[in-house]
Amino acid sequence: MTGPGSTRIPYITDRDDVPERHRHHYDAIEGSRGGVRGPFGVLMNSPEVAGRTGHLGAYIRYESVLPDAERELTIINTAREWDCAYEWAVHEPIARNVGVSPEAIEAVARRASADGLTETGRAIVLYGRELLRDNRATEATYE
Repeated sequence: MTGPGSTRIPYITDRDDVPERHRHHYDAIEGSRGGVRGPFGVLMNSPEVAGRTGHLGAYIRYESVLPDAERELTIINTAREWDCAYEWAVHEPIARNVGVSPEAIEAVARRASADGLTETGRAIVLYGRELLRDNRATEATYE
């Protein structure tokens, strides 16, 4: 039985808790992120899934062609729409550091109008909101 402060799924952050044949997944995640934390502590219960998720995330964050500010605005917008406090706490400072405007961060945080944002910022926020809320974007927003 679980109760306050307990977890149903073990949270693995110690390399020794991962079977030796799967430790390369742990090492890759730790190497790209500076540690195994957040969702990866749970995903490590299936090291293959953790490794594949880590690889995809590392590609999107560090190797894709999307500019840093656009990527981080997309991430914080998604975190806000899904009320992911961990992702918000991790990525909001990154967003500030890569040049996402305080106005854009505030609009996302408050779920306020995106009208005062740059054209690109507005497009990212509106598209993300529609997609995440309605599972589709209107034709106008898509264009």
